[in-house]
Amino acid sequence: MNVMSGALHPTAGPRRIEALAYIIERLRRGSSPSYAEIGRNMKPAVGEGRARQLVDQLVKLGVIERDAGSHRGISVRDLTACRILIDEALGQSGWWHAAPLAPLEAPAPCSFLQLPVLPLMELPPDLD
Repeated sequence: MNVMSGALHPTAGPRRIEALAYIIERLRRGSSPSYAEIGRNMKPAVGEGRARQLVDQLVKLGVIERDAGSHRGISVRDLTACRILIDEALGQSGWWHAAPLAPLEAPAPCSFLQLPVLPLMELPPDLD
């Protein structure tokens, strides 16, 4: 499922996107948030009932799924598309983020002997 071509766009309700961003962050740390936690972490905070409405809207739009029989089980259907959506929504709100300077997959660690050697710098005679 591609969220970008679905019913959720960067111009969608900012509260819905804010709730989605918090859900993704909590899932990244290894646990699903409760409705109360989602509501408390929104700015300004909302009640548990409003947080439940936002989650229900995200489920109805097909962005997230709730695991049947689980009290807190939430999964994101297309994480990459959701992150792009959040970035675009933040950009429209005036937020910008810097792209990584290097690939996130780090190369194998180097030993001391494998580190690159920088050329020596010579100072001009008037700066000695």
